[in-house]
Amino acid sequence: MNKTALLNYALTARRDLESQIALSLNKLGIYEGAIKKANLVGEYTVIEGTEETFPKRVFALRDPIIERVKDDGFKNVVEELAYTWFNRIIALRFMEVHDYFDHGLRVLTSRDGSFEPEILRNVDFVIDDLGMNREVVDSLKAKSSNEELYRYILFSQCNSLSKRRSIPFSKMG
Repeated sequence: MNKTALLNYALTARRDLESQIALSLNKLGIYEGAIKKANLVGEYTVIEGTEETFPKRVFALRDPIIERVKDDGFKNVVEELAYTWFNRIIALRFMEVHDYFDHGLRVLTSRDGSFEPEILRNVDFVIDDLGMNREVVDSLKAKSSNEELYRYILFSQCNSLSKRRSIPFSKMG
């Protein structure tokens, strides 16, 4: 087995993930050298110096991230988030290949080879299983915001798994 190719892929994937996480934090007004102020305006979060608005819930979600950046530094937080999400994605892929999900759908891929993950096409069947808010799902579907809907599904799947104590031995074959 050529382990060099695997090592190179892992390093590239980690760097790409770190870059995307840094961009996401920047989009939320969290930079390596500065943190932009956020305000609530009605049902939206507005970040100083940006034209884009975010859902109201983003306002509260920023606080723990900002505290971690202040305590640990921007680069350390980016690195920690990157390896946490890398591990989650690898675990999700392992679980979907071995059919460990109770809902029976693939989260990252599709059995038929299509680009869209199975769970995104079948979100209505997993809303209750994953503890999702039907109004949020319906709103995102109405806006044809598939990227944001998929992000919501992915986070909900991870949150659902974190609430489980273990995988039943009967599932492990």
